Amino acid sequence: MKYYFQLGKRLIKLNLDYVRILRDIHYATVPLLKKYMINYSEFNDHSYTHTERVIANSDNLVAQNLRRLNVDEIFIYLIACYFHDTGMGINDEFYDKYAEEVLADLDTKNMSKKEIIRKYHNEFSAKILEMLQPKINNLPKEISDAARILCKGHRNYDLFDTNKFPKEIMLSNGSVVHIAYLTGLLRFADHMDLTRTRTKNIYYVDDDKFLEGYVNASNKINSVKYLDDKIVVNISEYPKMDYGFNHFIDEIYDEFIDFKNIVKTRTDFIVFHENIIFNVV
Repeated sequence: MKYYFQLGKRLIKLNLDYVRILRDIHYATVPLLKKYMINYSEFNDHSYTHTERVIANSDNLVAQNLRRLNVDEIFIYLIACYFHDTGMGINDEFYDKYAEEVLADLDTKNMSKKEIIRKYHNEFSAKILEMLQPKINNLPKEISDAARILCKGHRNYDLFDTNKFPKEIMLSNGSVVHIAYLTGLLRFADHMDLTRTRTKNIYYVDDDKFLEGYVNASNKINSVKYLDDKIVVNISEYPKMDYGFNHFIDEIYDEFIDFKNIVKTRTDFIVFHENIIFNVV
């Protein structure tokens, strides 16, 4: 586990017991995150290095909000970062045992097992955290349960659903956890991993145009810069020249707008990046 991230450094200052638990979580999740490469090597990157990039993106997006997060929120958020993609590495035995329970309320009609795991890995990730919680020394269930909400919410769900994603919850120690903010943050930080291994094989669906396919954007995104008031994504060509790439850029923009709206309408936190710019270089 690396502590050069601002979230990690802050946790060290506030609670060393939490740091020790997070170290155990690190050792538990790294092998799980490696399994996706064995089972689904054609998927884009869901390894531990992706987890690190999500935390790094979170540092940039949180900015000065970091001081407003309490120690339980930081702990819960980092747990969710570590677990959010573990569901990508499940084997047939795990799937056969838990799929009916995990997927009970979800639409899986005409989908293969591989497609189901790809789309709903967030549900399996939350299940893995639920199962491991009793085995991780000193990890409180209420902390784990809060992190599971974030794991589930990092994809598919409507984060404006106040029943599933309340503005905040209160822990037994009186600590307030801002669920809506943390879930929105995780989703967008995850989406903003635009490195080559994450953008090499991206599946897209455009229901309006009855189109679907894969786009390789790994050689079209040069860099991402988090400036004081905006995010700049440097790209190598105009998106309109490639439908799949254009759809991918639109999706990034839509996720950015959703994140801004969640923060501004459902939380008391500040959005420091008011715009996202796609700059052709």
